[in-house]
Amino acid sequence: KLYAAQTLSEVSETRGEALRAKALGDPTAISTLMDATKENEVIRNEALLLLVALTRGNEELQKLVAFEGAFERAFSIIAEEGGGDGGIV
Repeated sequence: KLYAAQTLSEVSETRGEALRAKALGDPTAISTLMDATKENEVIRNEALLLLVALTRGNEELQKLVAFEGAFERAFSIIAEEGGGDGGIV
């Protein structure tokens, strides 16, 4: 999963529009990426970076990611990491 996410991140840099089109055309693409955010920290972080790259400038993908629970997942990660506790940023 890690290598797949890393490869897709590289593809998003060079062929971003094509990858966005494929993600929009595949009904399981975004939910699969969201599931990857529940994996170990390394895979989770790579999946998050890929989601950011995919959704940059694409309102349709932004809506899909939001409906897949991206905000809830982001707040969950913040809580897991202790980011809501304050301290040095």
